[in-house]
Amino acid sequence: MWELSIERNYVNTFTMIIVTKMLYRFIFDNYFAATIETGDSVFREHFTTL
Repeated sequence: MWELSIERNYVNTFTMIIVTKMLYRFIFDNYFAATIETGDSVFREHFTTL
C-alpha cells in the first residue's frame, strides 16, 4: 500500500513535469514566433539581457 502510493506520486509528478515543459515550450514558441513576425526589438533586448 505504501509503495503503491509512492509510485503513484512519482507518476503524477513525472506527468506534471512533462505537461509543464510542453506548456512552457508551446507558450515560448508561439511568443517567439509572433515576436519574429512583428519584428519586436523589445523582447529581443529583454531576452539578451537575461
